[in-house]
Amino acid sequence: MAMAEYNKGDDVSLDLGGIMAAVWRAKRWIVPLVVVTGVATFLGLNVLPPKYKTDARLLIESREINVGSSDRGVEEEKALLDEQGIASQVQLMSSRDLVRSVIRDLKLTDHREFGGPPGVVAEFLAMVKLGKDVSLISQEQRALDEFMKRMSVYQIEKTRVITVEFSATDPKLAASIVNAVVDRYLVLQAEAKRGQAAQATKWLEQEIETLRKRVADAEGRVEQYRASTGLFVGQNNTSLDQQQLAEINTQITNARAQRSDAEARARQLRTLLNSNSVLETATEIQNSANFQRLRERAGAIQARIAELSTTLLPGHPSIQALQSQRNDIDSQMRLEARRVLSALESDVRVADGRLKELTGQLNELKAQSAVSNQDDIQLRALEREARAQRELLETFLGRYRKEVARQNADVLPADARVIANALVPVEPYFPKVVPITVVVTLGMFLLCCTLVVLRELVNGNALRGSRSSRQDYGYDAPAEVTAVAPALAGVGPAFGPAVDPHAMVSGFGTVDAVTEGPDYEERAFESVRDVWSALSASGEDASRLLVTSASDDDLIAHAAALSLARHIAATGRKVIVLDLIGRPEDLGQLVTRQRLPGMAALFSGEAGFAEIIVRDPRSRAHIVPSGGVAFTLDRLASPRFRTILNALEHTYDHVILDVGPLVDDDALADLVADVSQIVLAADANMADTRTRLAYEALVAGGIVNVSVLTLDVGGSGRSARAA
Repeated sequence: MAMAEYNKGDDVSLDLGGIMAAVWRAKRWIVPLVVVTGVATFLGLNVLPPKYKTDARLLIESREINVGSSDRGVEEEKALLDEQGIASQVQLMSSRDLVRSVIRDLKLTDHREFGGPPGVVAEFLAMVKLGKDVSLISQEQRALDEFMKRMSVYQIEKTRVITVEFSATDPKLAASIVNAVVDRYLVLQAEAKRGQAAQATKWLEQEIETLRKRVADAEGRVEQYRASTGLFVGQNNTSLDQQQLAEINTQITNARAQRSDAEARARQLRTLLNSNSVLETATEIQNSANFQRLRERAGAIQARIAELSTTLLPGHPSIQALQSQRNDIDSQMRLEARRVLSALESDVRVADGRLKELTGQLNELKAQSAVSNQDDIQLRALEREARAQRELLETFLGRYRKEVARQNADVLPADARVIANALVPVEPYFPKVVPITVVVTLGMFLLCCTLVVLRELVNGNALRGSRSSRQDYGYDAPAEVTAVAPALAGVGPAFGPAVDPHAMVSGFGTVDAVTEGPDYEERAFESVRDVWSALSASGEDASRLLVTSASDDDLIAHAAALSLARHIAATGRKVIVLDLIGRPEDLGQLVTRQRLPGMAALFSGEAGFAEIIVRDPRSRAHIVPSGGVAFTLDRLASPRFRTILNALEHTYDHVILDVGPLVDDDALADLVADVSQIVLAADANMADTRTRLAYEALVAGGIVNVSVLTLDVGGSGRSARAA
């Protein structure tokens, strides 16, 4: 059965109310399924053995002992502490060799969690070739595989901290395993350092022995070449030629200084003699002993002259004799000065000769040094080679001493430090009975709700059409049509075999009293809600409803059928209304404001179900209009019409037949006899006599499933009231 199509100009949206109603209707199977799932999950989790998880944390850092520590370079530090270095340490900590050593140390192959026999499921899978044969795997390998499944090693993001986790059913065993893995890792790191030191020591021993020979050969070549070329070394590690040049330069400097000094003193004394100046100012005169004695005698004579001058005249012979002696002493003093000057000039000549001699020796040494420069260059090259070999030997000797100290050290710190040891866990991490049970139960509930929603979407019941401009089309359902009444499934046959529909229809208008069946007042209701409540409470099947009226106005039957369909749709049931009146007051046109194909087009084959079924804009009910073409009552008795009704009943919960006024016709009588319930519509503004007569005629014909619905379909009436 194809679903209804929406009219052009309608807006389609999700009907949340309908979806919630569908979920509420499905509670009969959702609630038991969710409860069973929750209980089964709870019991299953309590059966599972608890698992405990613990962890330890290590900080990767560069650690070395102070004595004999190796000088680690910047690149080595980066390689250890960068992201790739930390990841490498993670792989080392989770390596199979390390795990095997832990398994052997703790004897985990004897533990039931690691070395136990294979389970029944594993044996069955191996038998049917869906799994590997566990019996062919060694006990140690099985323990290793189980260990790797339970252990997790990872780096904490943006840190140099590595976490080691392990889970087991025994909390003490989990903590001991984690600590054993950490301890084994630290031991491996220390052993790796000791092994590196041993390898370095062995290699250095060989290199040192080779370097010693190279140094001896290089130094021997230096001394041999120096002896052959005569480039001997004196004080301060300089050659003899260089020392001689330095000494002669010093002597030349001293000779020049002496000559200059002698020339200066001679020049001074000569100037004093030539200028008849006082000779005592000259330094050399002051240093002369003869000159000092002559000066003393001259002083004594001058004193005597002064003494005699007090009593004698200047021409006195005594004074003249003393004056002559004074002049003689002055001549001797000048003669002594000239002798000193001659000595100074002799010193100048000696200094000049010495300077010339030293200059000659310097020139000879320069020539000799120029000849030996080439030999000296070769000698320096040999010395550099010997010095380089000697420095390399000393470096290797220092490194050798450090590596020997590292190798002989009792404890070598690993490049990691434990910052948190594994503790014995108190609470299991799996299974978390309450959270898992809640999650699984909630998941099952959501899955069931999703299935219900998908079913409603596929059936088209989750969609709602609404016009852009909703206008009233002459009448409206009572206020109770939007109320949701309890939906009770109708059961039981429509009518018994004693029904005489022809008598019922032909007796319409002539029945004065009814002696059997329910009273008219008991079946006359003010609203659609009361009618549907009465039909649901009766326990009869209401899958096929017939709406008719005792009035000549088709609008009364249309209003009753549409109001009843909207109320049933509000309860969450699928309902469709068939307009069988076949007169100009077409139900589809009144609802959609459009002329649409209907039952006549379906009978003639001009349209299919998808083209004639439309959606009520105000509810989730579907409508099949008449198409504005007279739908003769002869077609009601046709097999095709019966086939259409059967097809609609397979898709919808309720099929409402809107037949309009009740007339005396065989086809209508057969249709009345074939429905489950009959709703007799009456206008509350009209006289009630015809409706009562029609009701009594139906009851007199043996049809007791008749309900009376009074509607106010007048121009402004918006609510149902009693007739």
